Amino acid sequence: MRKPLSLGTRLALAFGGLFVVTSGASALLAAWRAGDDAEEGFRRNMSTLVRVMPAGTGASPADLKKAMGVDVAGFLPTEATPRLISSLDAGQQEALRRVLSSEGATDRFVPGPLALTLGGKRYQVFGAWRGEPGDPGMESARAHLAMLLVPQEEFDRVRAAAVGPILYIALAGAIAAVLLAWLLAGTISRPAKRLAAGAGRVAEGHLEFQHVRGGGREIENLSESLEQMTAALARSREELVRSERTAAAGQMAAALAHEVRNPLTGAKMTLQMLLDEEHPEGVTEELRAIYDELQRLQMVVDELVSFARPSPPVFAAVNLAEVASEVLALLARQLEHAHVEVELSPGDGVPDARADRNKVKQVLVNLLLNAMQAQARGGQVLVRVALAGPGRVCVEVRDRGPGIGDEELEKVFAPFYTTKQSGAGLGLAVSRGIAEEHGGRLSCRPNDGGGAVFRLELDAWPA
Repeated sequence: MRKPLSLGTRLALAFGGLFVVTSGASALLAAWRAGDDAEEGFRRNMSTLVRVMPAGTGASPADLKKAMGVDVAGFLPTEATPRLISSLDAGQQEALRRVLSSEGATDRFVPGPLALTLGGKRYQVFGAWRGEPGDPGMESARAHLAMLLVPQEEFDRVRAAAVGPILYIALAGAIAAVLLAWLLAGTISRPAKRLAAGAGRVAEGHLEFQHVRGGGREIENLSESLEQMTAALARSREELVRSERTAAAGQMAAALAHEVRNPLTGAKMTLQMLLDEEHPEGVTEELRAIYDELQRLQMVVDELVSFARPSPPVFAAVNLAEVASEVLALLARQLEHAHVEVELSPGDGVPDARADRNKVKQVLVNLLLNAMQAQARGGQVLVRVALAGPGRVCVEVRDRGPGIGDEELEKVFAPFYTTKQSGAGLGLAVSRGIAEEHGGRLSCRPNDGGGAVFRLELDAWPA
């Protein structure tokens, strides 16, 4: 199957062909008119020249030919034998004599030239009668016909001299038009080719489309649309991959929690009963340490359960500043033990959030624990409640820890991804899931001066 012509070739052929046809037709018409006008002017000049041609000077036909630039002849039809004097060769003179001696031939010189072929050569013969009876200055009162014999090649040369420049200009214009059409087509076809190449890369799975400049507003609009579509596809693919990973992680977490939860509960109950009994001091401390580890393991199992089978939120008007205060009171001893100072900025006039109070509290617990663990030797944390835009509120947790690299800003929300020595890596994944259940957003960015900022955005409760 033959490939269709490219867009640039089609445009060049269309515009160039249109100009060539229109300019060619105009040039041919102008050349035809110019050639006719030049040839007619040349005929008038020859007619005038034959009427003023000198006579009776005694000059030979050869001298007159040199002076006039064309062959000359004189015909005396009044003698018994018509006499012809000419600069032509003998054969051409005899052919001309026969023509002029024929009946009525001389009358055909009026009003215009007579076309003759003499000795195989075509002539336009211009004639004028001289020496009418009674004319002064004539040696005899005999009438004779003076003639100029102009070769047809002279008329062709005159026509070519008039037509040639017009045709050359038309040819140059046609070439310039084709080049201009090709250049104009290139300004459209080249961006279109880059656009097609970018779309081909997108079709191969490389969702990184670069905006194409040039080619007109339509090409740029199409390029912007493709760029937006590609970005949306990339986000959709990332979301799909994340959803698949979350689903797989949820299944694994559910299975793991089911296998661990029952024996863990039994072990905790047994340890609790043992702790209620009296033991030597060293044994009691060891049992307490084991119980604390089981308690931490219980928290991990609870995270697995929350991640695997999240319960739907129950929406109500939630004061984020009050929830933050409750969480700080709950974690006060752990924060004090870690030498972490927390400052709460409640944000005056911030409306309530449309949220599930317990789930928001769970998110803030995870964020504050992460901020505390990021500052192992103590530090500062700022909890800030504020407006996030029209109809949106937010709560931010800012720490002064080592921060998070740009390449890890999204990885930290992936299930089971963690940079800590302990933990299942599910806290932030569960927290983001809670934010999305609320129609909100949980994001992370570097903190000015070091550390990280986690921002939970939620819808405001309708007034």
